Amino acid sequence: MAKPAILVTGASRGIGRATAERLSNGGYEVIGLARTAGEDKFPGHFFPADLSDPAATAAALSQVTSNFEILASSTIWDSTFSSRWVRSISKILRA
Repeated sequence: MAKPAILVTGASRGIGRATAERLSNGGYEVIGLARTAGEDKFPGHFFPADLSDPAATAAALSQVTSNFEILASSTIWDSTFSSRWVRSISKILRA
């Protein structure tokens, strides 16, 4: 049986990194997105992406080979950016 996959944003450090590590230790397949990679080995699959850029987001998601079931976002956004990103990611995922 395949592990459930979870996409974690802001995954290279801080809360996002801690979330990725905890999920990985809990048996999940972790897919991480962040602008830059962390200093040590990521506990899953990592893809660098600036999520404020829709083209960069689409490019990173096109590399994701797992069908993730859950999106865990640790990125802090203002409401304008958040709604724009949700619309962009929804359009990309429906394509």
